[in-house]
Amino acid sequence: MTIITGSEYIQRIKKLKPNVYENGTLLNRCDPRFDPAINVIKFTFDASFHSDHKTLVRAKSNINDKDIINRFNNLNKGVEDLIKKQEMIRALAPLAGGCIQRCMSNDLLNALGITTEEIDRSRGTDYHMRFIKYMKYKMKYLELKKQI
Repeated sequence: MTIITGSEYIQRIKKLKPNVYENGTLLNRCDPRFDPAINVIKFTFDASFHSDHKTLVRAKSNINDKDIINRFNNLNKGVEDLIKKQEMIRALAPLAGGCIQRCMSNDLLNALGITTEEIDRSRGTDYHMRFIKYMKYKMKYLELKKQI
């Protein structure tokens, strides 16, 4: 998975179809009402390039064990990953003015990883393998999008 800048993130969301409604009105994803949240998320992307935060925000992918990715996209595999994530949040949150907006999506990915493994163990299914396949696809897709 490629590490992208905040500006690249903004360019990507500008290309997405509008799908947010407020009081029945369809809003563009770059509507000024979203600026506070978008700016905080942009900050989290840019932090991976800032010398003070680079080591906290970047991580070796636990999917393929070779790519360096943004920690918000990483699947935690142990206590060290969780400690680094917490250090990152504690460093970035005050600079962002509070919530950094991306914790819940990272927690969701990690919950899916754990849950699919547990289901497979108890039921003999292949959900975890399919989840990991999706994560690898996501990494490859983002890499291709960066090259375009």
